[in-house]
This record gives sequence, structure tokens and C-alpha cells, in this order.
Amino acid sequence: MTKALAALSVIWVSVIPAMPRPSHTPEARTPEEVDLYLDFREAIDSEARHKMALRFEGAFPESELLVHVYESEFEYARSQELRQSALATGEKWLRLGPNDVRALLGLAEILPYGTSDPPMLSQAEQYARKALVELKQMQLPREVTRNECDKIQKSLRARAHAALGYVLGKRGDMAESIQELETAIAMSPEPVGAQLLLAGKLYRTARRERDAIEMFRRAAQAGPAQIKSLAEAELQKTR
Repeated sequence: MTKALAALSVIWVSVIPAMPRPSHTPEARTPEEVDLYLDFREAIDSEARHKMALRFEGAFPESELLVHVYESEFEYARSQELRQSALATGEKWLRLGPNDVRALLGLAEILPYGTSDPPMLSQAEQYARKALVELKQMQLPREVTRNECDKIQKSLRARAHAALGYVLGKRGDMAESIQELETAIAMSPEPVGAQLLLAGKLYRTARRERDAIEMFRRAAQAGPAQIKSLAEAELQKTR
């Protein structure tokens, strides 16, 4: 892995509007399970929901509704930068929904972060490629318009290609890594700062400084705040 990529700190932004649910809708078995799940869903902030999630898992370890609880816990752990916790929760989430695109992409994005371990990079690549396969077969509810469907599909495919680009970059496959990031950026319905920042890093590693500067500028505009700060720091290196 190159030094530039080793220093990279990327925020993977998950924007998944109106994501479809599995064909089988998870159901509660008892009124008590319903009540506790509703308490979890109605928690007013992330910390309160996290506590309720742990309580629900402890009370109903076999519940089908855990697929939603694990999704919430995965995003909570990722937002707190608790990588190991996110990985463990993501694996439990994926066991309940082996073809869940959200779970596949989430794990593909965080598995390579902070490591160059070949098995982990290979696993991340497998998850990203499986997500692309599942996306070809994904069907959205009828109430989702064609335009919304197209936007969702493109956003998710862009995330998969960006995750592949990150893995390939860590392996030192710069040409393929750049190609995947360019695909992700071109496909994404809206600018994603993390993708633009990573593309800038890759361009700089490949000594394409003009392209790198353009990506850093676009990343700073796209945000969020931490991405903007990182991109601006990269731009300072060009002066």
C-alpha cells in the first residue's frame, strides 16, 4: 500500500433513500417483542437507540426484527469509529440477510479501513462484487418511481465501485483503482466527498497532479465538514 493511501482517512457516506426491504418481511412473534422493538424504533437519539438495541437483542436473540436492529447498530458503530464493533455487527446483519445490498456495501467499505491484511482486502472485494451482482436483480416497490429507482441504483453501484477502488488502491493497483473511482464518480447522482477525496489521493499517487487538484477542490465543495477539511489540507500541499 502506498504511503498516500496509508494516510488517507475517508468518511464513507451512506445515502440510501427509500431502500427496498427483503421479500420476506421480518415479523415479531409476541406482543412483548413488538413493544420493545417499537421502543427501539422510537428512541429519540442515537445513544438511546443504541441502548434499546442492546436490550432488544438480549431479550429476543432469535427475533427476525434483529435485521433492522443490526443495521442501526452497524451505522451507530461506524459513526462512532468503532471499527471492530461495526464489523462484528455487520457480520450478524449479513447472516440474517445474506443478499442484503446495504450490509454488503457497509462491510465492503469498512473492512479495508486501517488494514492491508490480504484476506480482509479480498473479503471486502468479494462483498463489493456481490453487491453489484445483487443490484442487477434488485426490485424496488411499485410505489418507487422510475426516476427514484434509477437514482437509488446508481448511488448503490457508485458505492460498490468506490469500495472496489479503495481495495485495489491499497493493493497498489493504481490504474484499476483509479478506473473504479472514476466509474463511481461518473455514476453517482450527486457528488460524494469521500469518493472525490479518494480519487484525488489516487491521482496524486499516480503523479497526475492537475487531476488531483480538481478532485480535491470538488471534494471540498461536496463536503461534509471533515471531508472539506481533509481536501483543503491536500490543496495546501500544492502551494
